[in-house]
Amino acid sequence: MRVSLTITLPSFNWEEIRGLSMGGRASPVTDPAEISRVSELMLRKFPQILRYALAGKKGVYLVRITPEVISVLDYRKGFGHTDLVKI
Repeated sequence: MRVSLTITLPSFNWEEIRGLSMGGRASPVTDPAEISRVSELMLRKFPQILRYALAGKKGVYLVRITPEVISVLDYRKGFGHTDLVKI
């Protein structure tokens, strides 16, 4: 499945936007050891997610995104400015 994602720093002004924009392929993570490892890392960083896990919430799963195209966004250089990174 093809996906796009953007990661940016918080900003109140569009002319200050900085971050990454990526396009790539998504695939489900199915290896139990990898799911366990990622779950442990997430729990260490966000201990509050434990209450959701204990509540038995369904429909949450891990997805691996393999980037194919990455653009570095820096609107301080001009609105819409991006630099393409080849992978």
